Amino acid sequence: MKKALILLMVSLQILFVMCLYLSASSKLNVTIDPRIELLMVVQYLSGYKGHPELLTSLNFPYKQSVKKTFSGYKEHPAVKMFARMSSRGFSYDTPPKVMLHLSDPPGLEVVFPLPEHAIKKAGGKNRLEKFIALLRDFSRHSDFMSFYDSQKQTYAAIRETVEKNFSDTDFIGELEDYFGIEQRSYNIILVPLANGNYGPRLKHEDETFDAYNIISPRDFKDGILQFGAREYFRHLAWHEFGHSFVNPLTEKHMDELKKYASLYKPIQKEMKARAYGDWESAINEHIIRAVTTRLQYLHRGKENGDQALQQEINWGFVYVEHLCKKMEIYERNRQKFLTFTALYPQLIETFRELSEMDFKSPSSTLIITLKHTLSLDKGEEEKCLRTL
Repeated sequence: MKKALILLMVSLQILFVMCLYLSASSKLNVTIDPRIELLMVVQYLSGYKGHPELLTSLNFPYKQSVKKTFSGYKEHPAVKMFARMSSRGFSYDTPPKVMLHLSDPPGLEVVFPLPEHAIKKAGGKNRLEKFIALLRDFSRHSDFMSFYDSQKQTYAAIRETVEKNFSDTDFIGELEDYFGIEQRSYNIILVPLANGNYGPRLKHEDETFDAYNIISPRDFKDGILQFGAREYFRHLAWHEFGHSFVNPLTEKHMDELKKYASLYKPIQKEMKARAYGDWESAINEHIIRAVTTRLQYLHRGKENGDQALQQEINWGFVYVEHLCKKMEIYERNRQKFLTFTALYPQLIETFRELSEMDFKSPSSTLIITLKHTLSLDKGEEEKCLRTL
């Protein structure tokens, strides 16, 4: 009887864990999205003026199919207009973000309000709407959807390869547990022709978000595109989906954070080299990279955590270690910090403290100066908790 009871308890625990996993994974979608593929065909034909590095340098049959099918449309107005717009700032994550606000081609109807930052980078609402209209025309005249439908077998093979990477890893649950927040859905969009990864989101009227992880291939091997090994994919998902948790909080507190914009100057060379051209984007990247570093410590151990932290510092994200210290307080006191939202004011306080330090360069001198301030004693932790 006792043995049967123990077996029943173990079975119930396994069932409980499986239910949690299925709950999180049921919100996960893996696709090759026709809207993004349409955009990528236009970008490919344009040569992506100003940023050719954002197109994959890999060679594979799908890329050749795109070239063969659409090369006759290189002079289409949509292609020419994108070439002009991309050379003037309409690049990186902005174009795919716009596409997510539209219905599938060929209609491309606006189903979510176009984001203000995208309108600004496009050169105004009229210009952005004109570009969308030209994309619609390109889709219809090139019969893009017939091409897309003809590639479904290729898309299915790519998806299957990617899905194997997280069949036994609940990275959605890991994120939701850490932030104490859930998103409406999680959407991985695989983009064969791209070279770059982004984490946009769509906000619904009920204040929930559809979180996106737009990712590009790393290799072409054994006849199939490779989007990264298991741990790379896990880390990338933490990072890109992390934007949907962190960016809205930064936006909410940006008036306060602007007071510490002087922190951007010592690191601006490193940040701009990675396309983080303003203080707000640098804030988001520092916080998200601190989160992914802490997740490495929590889920993969001290050695991997130490490596992740050192890598971020080497890349110029020198404030990450300070933010990690505050996050350790958060992790030890989750009964008080129920969600990451409650922690965020403490991260603002970290930027305030850093802004009062005296440093003038982004070199090793800055890193050494920061190292001397990293001790966080019990009194500091208690002070932090008293603010709750």
